[in-house]
Amino acid sequence: MDTFLAEADLLVVGAGIIGLAHAFEAHQRGLRVVVIDRDHRAVGASIRNFGHCCITAQTGELLELAQSGRPRWLAASENAGFFSTESGALAVARSQTEMDLLEQLAQSRPLGQIQLRTAQEVRAALNGGQAEILGGAWLRDDLGVDPREAVSSLAAWLAEQGVKFFWNTAFSSLHDSGAHTSRGLIKAEPTVICVGHDLDYVFPQLAAERGVLRCALQMTRVEVAGGIRIDPAVLTTTSMLRYPAFVAMPAAATLRAELAEADPRLHGDRRQRDVYPASRRHFFGWRFTLSEPNPGTIPGRSGWPNVA
Repeated sequence: MDTFLAEADLLVVGAGIIGLAHAFEAHQRGLRVVVIDRDHRAVGASIRNFGHCCITAQTGELLELAQSGRPRWLAASENAGFFSTESGALAVARSQTEMDLLEQLAQSRPLGQIQLRTAQEVRAALNGGQAEILGGAWLRDDLGVDPREAVSSLAAWLAEQGVKFFWNTAFSSLHDSGAHTSRGLIKAEPTVICVGHDLDYVFPQLAAERGVLRCALQMTRVEVAGGIRIDPAVLTTTSMLRYPAFVAMPAAATLRAELAEADPRLHGDRRQRDVYPASRRHFFGWRFTLSEPNPGTIPGRSGWPNVA
């Protein structure tokens, strides 16, 4: 028989950003919260990504959730003391089709949410830029955070506020009134499962039914010469064929055909090759793709081994 470990109004399985978001919201509503994670800290996608809160490029229910989450990100940043920036995102158009798409998207949204930019304005925001830039659009509502700092700081702050964390504690199965774990029984109703790609371990049948597939995103931090600073996240062609708000525009089909003709490799695997620049405060994992024809060796800052 399991040893009794804890009791709460809500049990959160997984201490990545999704789990912490549920814990933060429940705590704000005055609930008793317990969080468990099989690792000694968050080590997965939550800290490996580039910290772009991509709000504007969502549609439908996801857009509503993203917009409602925006003030919560800012509140969490203020309470937990982690870095955040309201610098938005810059979508760069390097063809007339891309510019058409951005104009269509801007017209579909409330005034001011997506603001069109001239080529000169885009180059100024980028501290330079390629000659073929025709213009762009600033996505006002997008945010940026340091993912590693945000996750660890939020977990530490929640613990200080009374949320109970049990690290190195594996979820086993659901119980009528809680969950079995490697440390004992936790009584809670309900239980929220936020294990990311490990869903196929925890609930393999559900993962198979829903067609859950594992994927990976290779991230690299690099030094940038010349003290160049670019505040917003920067989105280019492949983002316009990835995120639903762009894809829903009439010009997206033409853009997809143009990309397939120009570079079938990018079209075939939808590989992300966008530029994600560093924050105004410090480098924290935005990804860079340099446009120079022969940039030479790029000094890396850090990376994550064994991620394909």
